[in-house]
Amino acid sequence: MREAVAAARYVTHPRVLGRLPELGLAPGEVREALEAALGEVTLEDYKAPDHAFNPPGHGFVWQSRRFGCRMYLKFRLEGKKPVCCLYSLHKDDY
Repeated sequence: MREAVAAARYVTHPRVLGRLPELGLAPGEVREALEAALGEVTLEDYKAPDHAFNPPGHGFVWQSRRFGCRMYLKFRLEGKKPVCCLYSLHKDDY
C-alpha cells in the first residue's frame, strides 16, 4: 500500500474529495494526507466491516496525531502492480 502511494499509483473516489474541506485540505493534498494516515495506522486499527459495503475495502479507525481527531480510512488494492483505490479518508463519524 505505501509503495503504491509513494509511486503515485492511487485513485481517489469522488466522495473523498468532497470531504477534504472538513480536514482543511485541498484536492492537491490527498497524497500527503494519505501518506500521513498510512504512517499512523497499525494492524490493531483494522475495523472489520459490520456488513457488506459497496465497494468492499479495508477499513481502519485510529486516533490521528496529524488530523487531531479519530479518523476513518478505507482502501482497496487492485491489480498485479497494485493501485490503491482510496474510498474514505475522513473523521470517524459513522
